[in-house]
Amino acid sequence: RRTLFLFLSDIFVITGVLFLGWSPSRMLAFYYLELCIAIFAYAIYNIIIDEVDFFNAIAATILIQMVLAIFFMAAILLSDDHIDMDHSFNIYYPYFDVSIFLIGIVSSEYLNVKKYLTIPKAIGKIKFSVYLATNFLLILGLIFLPLFFSTFFSSMKISSVCSLIVVRNFMEYKRYKSFELTEEELKLLNAPPVDYKKIILHRKIKEMLRRFKRKATP
Repeated sequence: RRTLFLFLSDIFVITGVLFLGWSPSRMLAFYYLELCIAIFAYAIYNIIIDEVDFFNAIAATILIQMVLAIFFMAAILLSDDHIDMDHSFNIYYPYFDVSIFLIGIVSSEYLNVKKYLTIPKAIGKIKFSVYLATNFLLILGLIFLPLFFSTFFSSMKISSVCSLIVVRNFMEYKRYKSFELTEEELKLLNAPPVDYKKIILHRKIKEMLRRFKRKATP
């Protein structure tokens, strides 16, 4: 189901770029929103598995979003001469189509979090982090890959769509492979739990015996 929501969201954007007159900058703006939602999903995942408390997770997420907002506006300014800094978020106008895209992305991220929760958190957190990194690659790919594809296609819109297809397939391949546990990960899961209290107690006893021997030595 997650793949279906993601596929429909991508088809919606590709249709807008190729047939509805959307600019590549507007396409980039839509996938910036996907990255923001992925970051929030990662924060929620960490809250659920009790890795961080709620307020620290939200504070870190807001800070990251502020940095990404600056990056986003810089990318829009570099890629579209018709948009200035004061009106950069007007690129989402008329806004109703953004809500359609967000429904698909939010649904896919919700199902994504549910999937990662089925993995033991010691491994799931690392794999979710890798997935989040690929979302950053999507933005970078939509900025730089069209320059490569423009050597083959005269239209920047077609180049941007090709970039989306390439990066999205790479993202989904990495995500799919992440659910296949390696031998090392299986050994980690099957290893007996470490009793740290016993280890600390054993070290304290050894230290006491060492001190006792020193005092007993004339």
